[in-house]
Amino acid sequence: MSNRKFLILLTISVIYITFSLACDPLAFRLISVFGITISGSVMLYSGLYPMLDMLTRLLGKYLVIVMIVIFHFCDFLYSYALYLVNSMPHPASFTHLQAYNIVIIPIPRMFWAGIIGSIIAGIVEVLLYAVMQKHIKKFFIASFISTAIVVIGHGLPTDYFAFEKIYPNQVWHLVFANIGMNIVILTVYITIASLVMKAIGKQYYRSVDTPIELETAEA
Repeated sequence: MSNRKFLILLTISVIYITFSLACDPLAFRLISVFGITISGSVMLYSGLYPMLDMLTRLLGKYLVIVMIVIFHFCDFLYSYALYLVNSMPHPASFTHLQAYNIVIIPIPRMFWAGIIGSIIAGIVEVLLYAVMQKHIKKFFIASFISTAIVVIGHGLPTDYFAFEKIYPNQVWHLVFANIGMNIVILTVYITIASLVMKAIGKQYYRSVDTPIELETAEA
């Protein structure tokens, strides 16, 4: 693997994990976009899947599936690192504990509410994209169709269980508003991803079915 390709893969992976971790504390922060109330994490969440598709196009689906599991293990460490450190005793001079508790205490709940679904959704999306890429050569179309299917299928149960106790009177509004806004924002992220893939160049593309053993041997 060339140094340039390694830097490309590292950059995409780091941005992916950054977006993924940032979604946790923003999940319960409601924002208003054009008068529509949505979760703050929606602004980042829909960008995750195009990055998985980029990695799949560059590495093959098998290695990306392994990476998805590693990504979510990092999410586990992040969630409980925040939670456990925040639970430590504090001096009397520290008067902002309640503010920290409001943000940090729900993060492990958000992690467990979506962990199984997130791993399955990521794997399913990668597999869908791999199938689409074989039949649809345009990255934008293949990524959009596979991501839209997963965003809807994953968003319905995950958002419901995440918000049902915290915002019981708004839960269904949030669920459908989040999905709708995810699709809109997804278009922007996939457009950016498509331009990046063109800039990277086809010489770095791999078959989506590239086995892990081949990547290991070449490394």
